Amino acid sequence: MNQSMGILNGANNRKPGAIQPSNYKEEKKTSNNIKKSKRKTSNQKHTIKISDELYQHLKIVKDINNEKFDYQAIELLIDNYINNAPEGDRKLYQLLDAKNSK
Repeated sequence: MNQSMGILNGANNRKPGAIQPSNYKEEKKTSNNIKKSKRKTSNQKHTIKISDELYQHLKIVKDINNEKFDYQAIELLIDNYINNAPEGDRKLYQLLDAKNSK
């Protein structure tokens, strides 16, 4: 049997330009190459869960006041509560709000 006719006879029968197995490096795929990271919008920092009935009431408040977003209606309701709250509750709210904003 002739040594030069075998399939696994070494580099002697390699065609010019073929890549040597020792030089081959497989490129690792990272998650950054596969998919882009999602960017969070600044107005969606938190989510709250409310019942369907409460959501319908919030939607009515939005419609009455021509508000587009839920957070605008919630801000309106909070401001209305603070303006009509007793003096003690208003001071407590301001104290807790100052404490949380630090």
